[in-house]
Amino acid sequence: MTTRLPQVPARRSAALEIGRVAVLAVLVEFVALRLITRTMIHIPGTERVAIAERIVSETGRMALYIAAVLIAVLLGSLAREAALESRWRLAVVLVAFIAVAALALLGLVPELVVDAATIIAVLAASLVGRKHIPFRYRLSPIAFGAAFTLAAMPVIAAKAAPELQLPVVEIFMVAEAIAIVAAIALLARYVGASPASRSLIVASAAAGITFLALTMQSATVEILMLWNLGLAGYFHPAVYAAAAAAIAYTLHRSWRTSDQATLIGVGFLIAGGIGLHSTLQSAAALIGIVLLSQARPEKRAKTLSTHGGTRLPNPQIRSPR
Repeated sequence: MTTRLPQVPARRSAALEIGRVAVLAVLVEFVALRLITRTMIHIPGTERVAIAERIVSETGRMALYIAAVLIAVLLGSLAREAALESRWRLAVVLVAFIAVAALALLGLVPELVVDAATIIAVLAASLVGRKHIPFRYRLSPIAFGAAFTLAAMPVIAAKAAPELQLPVVEIFMVAEAIAIVAAIALLARYVGASPASRSLIVASAAAGITFLALTMQSATVEILMLWNLGLAGYFHPAVYAAAAAAIAYTLHRSWRTSDQATLIGVGFLIAGGIGLHSTLQSAAALIGIVLLSQARPEKRAKTLSTHGGTRLPNPQIRSPR
């Protein structure tokens, strides 16, 4: 006779609950406004599908408004959870970013201050990860924070000191290389774990599509990458295919394993891109870094056995006598 032991439900994170909806809204805006609408503008003959184009653009605008509200709430929720867990440095970073963004919305601070505050927040958030997490879990968000900062520096310099001559192309190239490293470094989370066959299939498909797109329509794809991700396409298509494969593998595997923090975090990083584009995109990048750098490593549940051979999860709960 076997005894089935109950499992203790994990404490649900309010930030992740909000993040699920927020990331969907920001990704709808990303696809509808930044990809489809921007692409259709440059395609001749689209007046024939004007109604469909209007529906897509209005959907994107609605998603933009919803995303803006939810992202503000999500930032506040992340700051609250950080404070409750005594991660005061992260809480201060998030509250400071919220305050500067709110002042900017009211027109009380110049754009340069907002840009500087954004860079500081992104870089700081990538460096103040949760304690007792292996460095390989924080490698990707740290690299992404560095890529974001480098890509933003020429913009800051142009506003603060227009006379200053910087090697802009070289800086963007280094930033792009680090961003690609950040994408591939997502796989470091799964070092020591068995590869997931379905996730490998999804990753291979993403790599193939990316490689073909950059090979067959390089100019169009590179423009869209620059507008939406801050990537100019400096490197060989195979490099971007590898990055796409790593992202696809991480998204699929985290979805299959219900790793919500990683899944939502990567979604926000895709929507945010690197460099200074808009406050919404910068906030998305900041949230993505926070979620990825604070996510706890997956742990295999230990098991107990009764004399009947049943494997029982969660050894912290004792079976009734």
